[in-house]
Amino acid sequence: MGVPSILIVDDEECIRDFLCLALCEKANITEASDGVEAFDKVQQNHFDLIISDIQMPHLNGLDLYEKLLTIDPQVMEKFVFCTGYVTDTVHSFVSENQLRLCKKPIELQTLNSIVSEILP
Repeated sequence: MGVPSILIVDDEECIRDFLCLALCEKANITEASDGVEAFDKVQQNHFDLIISDIQMPHLNGLDLYEKLLTIDPQVMEKFVFCTGYVTDTVHSFVSENQLRLCKKPIELQTLNSIVSEILP
């Protein structure tokens, strides 16, 4: 098996840079600045893990997840939300879909624990 691949989706470049730096030794990293760009990249490539912000322009993280679910039902096993805005709606969505959530500001120990659960 080759090197795992991670898609990082966040409209804030500094967050993408932080996550890339934190995870570059574990996997090949691809970045997307919004849900539309991420959806296009998922249709063209396989990713072992997708880490996505929720509040983004064009296509938010919740809608991105639901679109991805229509083309890959197993996306729920490799999808992680990473957000600073945990509303009741977000909490309910994550709970109902049994998804992982990493809160901003990101704690490296929490991030590494989640990534270790998903990546081989």
